[in-house]
Amino acid sequence: MRAAGLRGAGILQCPLYAVNADIKARRLVPLLTNYSVPEFNVYAVHAQSRHPSAKLRAFIDFLARRFGPKPPWER
Repeated sequence: MRAAGLRGAGILQCPLYAVNADIKARRLVPLLTNYSVPEFNVYAVHAQSRHPSAKLRAFIDFLARRFGPKPPWER
């Protein structure tokens, strides 16, 4: 999608992190800035256990820090 937008193929909708550098370099121009897509949640699904492993807990904590409440590319 990014490549098509850079070629001038039309309006694209994609995550900001995918085109942020192009917007800053003025290769792409934001349109419809008042339009927003519905929010969605991300879930870490794992086998149920009474005590998740330290690796699993660390990974879930990493995801929570990295993607919530606002991802780094939108800060």
